[in-house]
Amino acid sequence: MIVASTASARRDAAGCADPSAIAIFSKLVSTPYKSAPMTLDIARSISRESWSTGPHSLPTEIVRMIFQFMFESCINSEDCVHGDTPTLWLDEDPLSPSLFPYALACVCLRWFRILKMVPMYWTRLVVAVDSLSLATSLHAARIALEWAGNRPLKVSVTRHDGTSETDDSEHAGVGRAMEFLRPHIRNIWSLSFNVEYSSSIPALWRERGRAGHLKVLTLQGRSDAGRVSPSPTWLPTGNCHEFEGRLEVPRLEQATFGGHFFKNPLMAHPRLASWFRHITSLTIHGDAPSGRDTISLTKFLSIMVNNFASVLELTIEDIHFDDSPPYPTLLTLRPGVLCLRRITGRTALRDILCRVRARVGSSSRTNITISDCTVGGFRETDSYLNPNFSFTNLTLASMDPRARIEDLVYRWDGKQLSVIDCPSMARAFLDRLQAAPTCLSQLRIVDCDHFHAGDVIALVQSRETQAAFVSLLGGADDDAFTALAELCVRGRGPPISTKRARWLADHVAAFSWDTVARDGLRYVWDGSSGKLVMVPANLSDERSLPVAKLEAADTAK
Repeated sequence: MIVASTASARRDAAGCADPSAIAIFSKLVSTPYKSAPMTLDIARSISRESWSTGPHSLPTEIVRMIFQFMFESCINSEDCVHGDTPTLWLDEDPLSPSLFPYALACVCLRWFRILKMVPMYWTRLVVAVDSLSLATSLHAARIALEWAGNRPLKVSVTRHDGTSETDDSEHAGVGRAMEFLRPHIRNIWSLSFNVEYSSSIPALWRERGRAGHLKVLTLQGRSDAGRVSPSPTWLPTGNCHEFEGRLEVPRLEQATFGGHFFKNPLMAHPRLASWFRHITSLTIHGDAPSGRDTISLTKFLSIMVNNFASVLELTIEDIHFDDSPPYPTLLTLRPGVLCLRRITGRTALRDILCRVRARVGSSSRTNITISDCTVGGFRETDSYLNPNFSFTNLTLASMDPRARIEDLVYRWDGKQLSVIDCPSMARAFLDRLQAAPTCLSQLRIVDCDHFHAGDVIALVQSRETQAAFVSLLGGADDDAFTALAELCVRGRGPPISTKRARWLADHVAAFSWDTVARDGLRYVWDGSSGKLVMVPANLSDERSLPVAKLEAADTAK
């Protein structure tokens, strides 16, 4: 064990401890189910092999520059490498065999000794709690802690896929991880628990002290299958005094919680609000939804309003909500960004849209993304959806082919619409856009091929005519009916003729068309030359092909 406070430990780390550390890192980057880890003898042979040629012959300064370049490719910003600010590591698989810098440190003693001299390289710790990896990962984390100094840390507690530990074994592994992390909690800026059972997640709120650097927290349990009580143990058992004098997280801004946590009624306890009051970005991620494993939408919104009122960005994914009865108007959230992914429940999507509104008076654009959700319960008479569903930008992505996505835009009152990979984006949808929303000015269609270019022309022409009529009547306010000012069609899509492309270019200020059609051709409108370019979809050059046949068919229509 390496102890940071002793000079002898530092000397050991600099000398005879190096080979031992290489062996530990070799085991760390090897999964329990792949080839045996690199041994010390292999590491030594690599350090001797080709010493006069190849990477080993490079000057030390060059090697340092290469390592620095690789490090900067793993982080979000170069600004974070200076001073005591956190190293903002990109999201990567923490169990990847190529994880920087552990994999490089296994190559040879020379590389190892160069890497260990840069503290910021060692601010990402990984603790695997499955039995085959726990001891090794804890040993490697101790070494990395010594070399990281007092820099803010990113810590991931997880387990390898395919391991078969029971909940009790996993819980014990997480407990050992917490014993190791507890003395360093004040230096952690990002803490992630991503395990199999939510009941294994530790009771962080019971920890004493102050986690002054902690900004990002992930508490993710994939399931609680087979457990008698699915309630997560990280929540209190009921008495108010259990909340007093606990761990302070004054800078917590970003959180990811498993959907299982919201089944526990104590999530709504007002004493927990102090933990969550500064969170501005929240992700709620569930397990594969099933009809018997649901979350009450009413209770969920009550928790959100009481404890997460400051949230600006809200993401809800893989959650099955029950079909709740109408609930009070006071349960209203106002995030500026809302992402809904794989929300199931017959009317859950509609009910969420009823209660979640864009922030009033927001100076920036508000965005909502709806992806692969069940669409049901919408009716044209649902006037209560207007004006609640008033985000500036709406993105529909990967919706079920049977979903009536036109029902989603009927009561939407925004300006920018993106439709991505939606088979149900067809003529009926474009016909609905001719009348609503009134302020629609930008339309982006990506990877949709169940409509025709003529349907798009009908949409543009209809909105142009209506906007001109409203203008004649004196309508000039922000809510007046608008024509399309920007149209972009890209990716997998229908073919288009020169005649139709030119018409759209003449009637839409910002027009672009670049699609790959089912006939194997790519259709690109070149705005600078005013010509339609057709090339085989598998070719990168822009050789123009004859378009007479297509134009003749287009004229006949």
